[in-house]
Amino acid sequence: MRIATPDDKALIENIVNHPDVLRFAADDAAPGFDATPYLGPPHIALIVEGGCFLGIWHGYGRVECHTNFLPTARGKTALLEARRAIDFMFLKTNCFGLVTRVPQNNPAADWFTRAMGFRLRFERDAAWVKDGVAFPVRFYELDLDDWIAQGHCVQAGRDFHEKLQALLPDRHAHAEDHIHDCYVGAAAEMIRNGQVEKAALFYNRWATWAGYSEISVVSTDPLKIDIKDCVLSVRNGDFVVENHVVH
Repeated sequence: MRIATPDDKALIENIVNHPDVLRFAADDAAPGFDATPYLGPPHIALIVEGGCFLGIWHGYGRVECHTNFLPTARGKTALLEARRAIDFMFLKTNCFGLVTRVPQNNPAADWFTRAMGFRLRFERDAAWVKDGVAFPVRFYELDLDDWIAQGHCVQAGRDFHEKLQALLPDRHAHAEDHIHDCYVGAAAEMIRNGQVEKAALFYNRWATWAGYSEISVVSTDPLKIDIKDCVLSVRNGDFVVENHVVH
């Protein structure tokens, strides 16, 4: 998987304009697909095996995503690549929520969207016209909290806690907490991928609600993070204890 560049314009257009893709991707009012708007900020395109993902930046941390797979890549490949694309958006960009829309005449896409963990938010009647027929459209969302709670980063959180305990054996560790591991793991992965501000903001929003201490960024170069028990110095995707802090 990689972010598309202007050199990928023809590749993306060949995928989306494929007759068996475009019939689901475009309504009667849409012209042939032009990839140009997706090949630079604020929008994004991801090249994956057998297809591409197109992300439209709506602002406020929300990205509207459109999935396009050639017929030969549908099924297991599409599911695996979609999960990788979602991981990418939440851990490596400033996206806080993914949204999409699915016309009623595309039940396979509806199943696929639900399989990815998206929630139905609302429906609009006659919002998609295909071959002269107006269909209802379902609007789905997968926000960062829902995605984290699905457990995608839980192992990263456990690994973080295990290493911290090994570095600070006298530290008073809290009882095992699955959801805390999920959020700590997500924050750790965001930090490894350069999304430091997002990691602190999102973790703290959850921590204040859940009853955990907030974290704070002491400095960005070098990267140091105060987690209340200690200050961590983060280098090359890993961390060491800078000093133990008494609060």
